[in-house]
Amino acid sequence: MDTGLELTAKRANNLNACVNCLFADNRRGAIRLRGNGSTLIANSDFVRNEGNPLIDSDQPVGIVSSRFVAGSSGSMLDADAICEACRFQSAAGSQATIARAGVRVILLDSEASMPLGANASGCWSIAASPAVRTRAC
Repeated sequence: MDTGLELTAKRANNLNACVNCLFADNRRGAIRLRGNGSTLIANSDFVRNEGNPLIDSDQPVGIVSSRFVAGSSGSMLDADAICEACRFQSAAGSQATIARAGVRVILLDSEASMPLGANASGCWSIAASPAVRTRAC
């Protein structure tokens, strides 16, 4: 599949949620959102997807207790994503990063075994491998 879920709003579209979802093996990202405010993703798995980023949104997205298993490349998150209790796992030989280059993200009480991303910023409270530089919130 090219994109797992695409929601393009033509008028006010708020409070969408993806709960207990599996996004796997998508070639052009897992979720693409345009004009959707206050989207929440909870207890979902993102496995072997490709895309830069996997969750592509023009509005902040809240992600809770979800798992990201990297594909071969790309990034998991777009600008202003807020993650709590998430796991970011790198696959063997993967060049994937948590955040798209140059964006700001917030990661709270999360775990990571992949790098944050080139020139990415924000605050995070994560248990990380030595490959991830950390800064307290």
